[in-house]
Amino acid sequence: MMTKIAFLLSVYGNPVQANFFIEQALCYEGSYVFIHIDKKNRNLQHEIYHDNRVIILPKNIDVSWGSYSQIQAYNYMFRYVREYGEFDYYSLNSGNDLFIRPINEFIDFVQQTNQYAYYNCEPLPKSYWQYRGGFGRIELYWPKIFLKRYSDRHILRYLRTIYGTLYHYHLLPSRKLPTDIHFFGGNDWFTISNECVKEMIEYIDSTDYDNIFKHSYIGTEIYYVTLFEKLKKSRSVVNNNNLRFVDWKPRGQKRNSGSPNILSMECLPDIIKSKRFFGRKFDYRFDNEVVQYFMNL
Repeated sequence: MMTKIAFLLSVYGNPVQANFFIEQALCYEGSYVFIHIDKKNRNLQHEIYHDNRVIILPKNIDVSWGSYSQIQAYNYMFRYVREYGEFDYYSLNSGNDLFIRPINEFIDFVQQTNQYAYYNCEPLPKSYWQYRGGFGRIELYWPKIFLKRYSDRHILRYLRTIYGTLYHYHLLPSRKLPTDIHFFGGNDWFTISNECVKEMIEYIDSTDYDNIFKHSYIGTEIYYVTLFEKLKKSRSVVNNNNLRFVDWKPRGQKRNSGSPNILSMECLPDIIKSKRFFGRKFDYRFDNEVVQYFMNL
């Protein structure tokens, strides 16, 4: 029986790059691609690759970086796909991803390993996360003005750091978190089973879990992996490998802190060595050679 997999793609811009991933995904006949387009760029739907296995979601959520709206958009995608039909696996990807190995190898991998979920995470506090190891992201009320991706020297970036530092030294009020939840932090791109999606939605609908994150700062990196760790029970997961290659090496690229490098031919040896299945992030306008390399796998 063919494994069915839903790729959930969030597109904020650059539809040409997103189309590369879509074309790769459609090489496997059990793949469907579901696309949420940010409300600010909803006209991009006309530029998305057309196919009966490419479904553009009818609702466009206005997503602000780092805010609860990201969680709202992702949850809307999962709910929509569950109503559309049942899939064996659901993979949340960005519009800047590409397969860095043939998709059939990815399908073989999930068939053979058959895990409840594939993600990466560590328990909070994480030593290298700001604001008490990441707890400040959800314990502190974050005003909307801070929830934007500012350049490194932007005044509001400095003010956001000061705000978080005041919390770190207990100079701002914070809320108490539920004692029955152990919080984790990790990447917010992952691949999860049908069973995991079903239980995740049921848990969200039957608890006040979402209220913890409504005024959070980059809460997506805590929200999902915490759920997976809570729901997995005795089932097998891969929680130290989300199957994605991301490059953080100093390569002279001008980028905001917290943003990975755009992948280039310079990264190729590391990409291949990683043996991961997805790479993030690509941009044909930055290095089309590496994009075409993986399009011709």
